Amino acid sequence: MSSVGVQLNFRDETRLPQSCVRHGWPGFSVECVRINHASAFDYDWHGYSHYLAVHDITLRDGEVAVGDDEIANCASLRDRLTFVPANARVSGWSDLDGDNNSYAAVFFDPGLAEAECEHPLLRAAARPLLYFEEPQLCQTMRRLEALVTGNADPEPVAAETLGLLAILQLYPLLGGAFRQRAGHLTLSQQRNVTELVEARIASAISLSEMAAVAGLSRYHFARSFSRTYGRAPHRYLLLRRISLAASFLANSTLPVSEIALRAGFSSPARLSTAFGRIMGTSPRTFRQLVR
Repeated sequence: MSSVGVQLNFRDETRLPQSCVRHGWPGFSVECVRINHASAFDYDWHGYSHYLAVHDITLRDGEVAVGDDEIANCASLRDRLTFVPANARVSGWSDLDGDNNSYAAVFFDPGLAEAECEHPLLRAAARPLLYFEEPQLCQTMRRLEALVTGNADPEPVAAETLGLLAILQLYPLLGGAFRQRAGHLTLSQQRNVTELVEARIASAISLSEMAAVAGLSRYHFARSFSRTYGRAPHRYLLLRRISLAASFLANSTLPVSEIALRAGFSSPARLSTAFGRIMGTSPRTFRQLVR
């Protein structure tokens, strides 16, 4: 493994992973690997990033060592999670059973959560957690995995929100605690965010950029934004884009492909999927109904 991705040393070099998808955002990166065949591989980790993964794996056999302690792998790692702190050495081997094994991993800076929450979260060094279960964290990791693997260019605001949520959901399991800051965005902050969204609606907008114009960390911005608008930033941005697309459909003769780009969607298919989910009909049918 490395801070930019897991290095798996397959014993049969002709049977490599079916797919490996990697994306990065400020402070963390995500890697999703799918192996559509039974394989055996070795691994060794000693990096400068924290590592959090959700597994969807079944094993015939395997072994993992944390430092000098060796632990037998569970037969089923489906929906099990692993956390390895920076500079902790973890090594071992796995012999996969069956097809459709996969994992999704988040690599993040050790100081990221503390910086987002703006105060120390842990009084002692983080410890490794191998093959543990935590349904809420697992669900967040699965949502992040679906977003990353389902889109060649994942929506930045949604990806950053889910990545940070997963990281912050982890810390109570390590003994950390959060300072909950109550409050809403001020009128000035709301205006700055609105101006950014309206000026950049046709292009990618990140959670980092939205938080920056409000003068907040991403964690505090997302919480304050949700209190102010009653929805998460990525949901607000999606609804604003759908509203703009609906206006173009009703009041212009632009083709749907052009409307998709002007409303901030990377393709007509992405617009059609989102439009149908929210409006209950396709863009073309909507245009016929309102004109």
